[in-house]
Amino acid sequence: MIWCNIYKELSARIMDMRKMLDSVADLSPELAEELAAVPDVRYIDLWHEQTDYLEEEHLFPSPSVFIGFNTLDISDIGILAQDIDLQIDLYVFWETFSDTYNDAVMQENALNYLNLLTLLGMMLHGKSGTHFGTLRRTHVGRVESGGAGNLYRISFECKIRDYTTMEQSSQVDMKNKEINVSAGIVPEIIDNNPLYDV
Repeated sequence: MIWCNIYKELSARIMDMRKMLDSVADLSPELAEELAAVPDVRYIDLWHEQTDYLEEEHLFPSPSVFIGFNTLDISDIGILAQDIDLQIDLYVFWETFSDTYNDAVMQENALNYLNLLTLLGMMLHGKSGTHFGTLRRTHVGRVESGGAGNLYRISFECKIRDYTTMEQSSQVDMKNKEINVSAGIVPEIIDNNPLYDV
């Protein structure tokens, strides 16, 4: 449930990229003008190395953003609740025949890919959401795509508090219930390092 909610929230933000650009225009018209030519993200999916299998995979339009999750650390904060240090990776894929070398005919079009990376960073770095804490950009780097296009990974870290297992358990009101206690055999303790202190 928690992963699905984070994925949906990030997807919605990325698809609403134009709204963010409109707000930038008020603060920095020059930056907004430069980013205005960045094409909209046309496809979002969960990352499972789609670019490695372009011949076997169904075709997807570009620019595309694929979202991946990795836990960096998990701390128990009580019975069935955890704090998670989460890494969110955006794999940004753009297939283009334009070149970036100096004096290339379509250089500006090709360089818009770098502006897309900038824009995605601006949209998410320092922002928090309903289902995740403040995102901190920690990495931007090229990923091998098998020569099929431009593929970069933008990584963010954030904290989330996971109560999903706790939400699955139920508590019973024992106020008016009768409890019988009987002597029984005490089980042998096998694990000297229990997961939870009870």
